[in-house]
Amino acid sequence: MCHYCGHSTKAPEKCPSCGKEAIRFGGAGTQKLEEELARLLPDARVVRMDADSTSQKHAREEILTRFAAHEYDVLVGTQMVAKGLDFENVTLVGVVNIDQQLYFDDYRALERSFSLLTQVAGRAGRGKHTGLALIQTINPFNEVIAQAAAQDYPAFFQGEIRIRKLMTYPPYCDIFVLGVVGENEQIVKSAIRYILEQVRQLSADDYRDEKLIVLGPMPARVSRVNRKYRWRLLMKCRNSAGVRRMVAEILVAFGKNAKFQKVTAYADINPETM
Repeated sequence: MCHYCGHSTKAPEKCPSCGKEAIRFGGAGTQKLEEELARLLPDARVVRMDADSTSQKHAREEILTRFAAHEYDVLVGTQMVAKGLDFENVTLVGVVNIDQQLYFDDYRALERSFSLLTQVAGRAGRGKHTGLALIQTINPFNEVIAQAAAQDYPAFFQGEIRIRKLMTYPPYCDIFVLGVVGENEQIVKSAIRYILEQVRQLSADDYRDEKLIVLGPMPARVSRVNRKYRWRLLMKCRNSAGVRRMVAEILVAFGKNAKFQKVTAYADINPETM
């Protein structure tokens, strides 16, 4: 099932292109962890809490209630497990593959990783029992992991703020995402190039006093959802009235361009995730 558009289909037994029965299912998501724990700890009662297992109404509350009542021994889940839970008998917490979060291509990746690890560490040993948090990583010498383990927010902040300033990321600027979405990839590419050219012209003329750093255009990290292609460009700037007017002018001109009738354009200011 695609977690972006909701499309579901039966897992194939053969390759749809060559017909060979040589498909291997890889990855180490929560379902795989649940299976491994059941194999390694056959007497343990394992429950999984993720987007799939909590799709039904009240499913999350039911899982947590039963876990609190000791009907389960092990709770496996995504990041939703790390936040706001208080079970005094939980003495061991594990984080699997923190590197996937730590080295994500988003300027907030380190901040999110530090927050996640400090929250996870706080899940273990909340009552009278001593707790232990285990973190799986390919780089145990990473500064962020060490700072999170020590619960040292000031040290993390000092290192992170220097990187943000050096790379001109918030809070030293604002970020505008200008994106386009459509079913025809060539027209979508043409549309994002059109927007880039509009940015160039306007920033050199009517809005020349606005300081901009433009990155892209580039495909979105998930470049195709529900048969629609997604491209974008990023603008590092200040969220000033002038920049907002310029972006509005670009979107209005785009909407009037008959060539892009089947393409949707949008602007997002300081998105939560890149």
